[in-house]
Amino acid sequence: MSQNFMKANINKTIEDYLVMRAKIKSDYGNLSNRLQQIARFALEHPTEMSMETVAIISKKAAVQPSAMIRFATHFGYSGFSEMQRVFQAYVTNRSANHSERIRRIFDDKTENVSWSNAELLQKLCTTNILSLESLSENIDADALNQAIEILSAAERVYLIGARKSFAVAAYLAYTLNHSGIKAYLLNGLGGMLKEQTKTMAKNDALIAITYLVTAEGTLHPEQEETSLVMTATKKIGARSILITDSLLSPMAREATVCIQAHDAETLAFRSLTTAMCVSQTIATALLDRAKS
Repeated sequence: MSQNFMKANINKTIEDYLVMRAKIKSDYGNLSNRLQQIARFALEHPTEMSMETVAIISKKAAVQPSAMIRFATHFGYSGFSEMQRVFQAYVTNRSANHSERIRRIFDDKTENVSWSNAELLQKLCTTNILSLESLSENIDADALNQAIEILSAAERVYLIGARKSFAVAAYLAYTLNHSGIKAYLLNGLGGMLKEQTKTMAKNDALIAITYLVTAEGTLHPEQEETSLVMTATKKIGARSILITDSLLSPMAREATVCIQAHDAETLAFRSLTTAMCVSQTIATALLDRAKS
């Protein structure tokens, strides 16, 4: 697939979203009070519009599901699903643009060119800086605040991060315990992940760190393990926080709160920089609360 074709697709996706947003803004004054309510929610929460079901979005926007469908048809869509695809493409490509910028950093690598160790370090530093800039610009402040509230109220906090996500979960378990919070790492030692999860109660909370896909586009193996724990958490009525690279992850709908931390994946290695930064933010905020 040529770079020009990919660029055209990205531009088309952004254009579709901007056209839809412009229509909503220009026609806002002509909408009923209920549709205006949906319009405000849609423009303020494009990520939630892209990932949630009609029922959940309607509840968050405090309207009936039928109103969401009327809103979509009012702007020329055949139904809510067609309108939602515009939001999904926009949210997905917002992350894709970030990945493309990182890929270009390594474009000068050829079979005949080798980097010095210092040059490699500089390039990796640059990719991590770009990832952190993207996190800073796109963080969902409401989701982050809600996560802090959930963890502050929890009696115990359980954490799971399988395989490459394990480092983030282990670090967060360590820092939370030093913040005076009872934190337990679900490590599945001895194949006893299910038994470890059974100790969780309704007043506890779960933090899950996972990545949606590999560089080849397949689901990460840890998805299955983490998904089972997420399902068990929801079943007992406990709340959960998902830190993931994609808000379109199937587990995002199982989580009480979902925080996106999209890390760079270069030279077959995925950075953990943004996930670690989110973890540091959570731990620091909770420590500040404990001191006050």
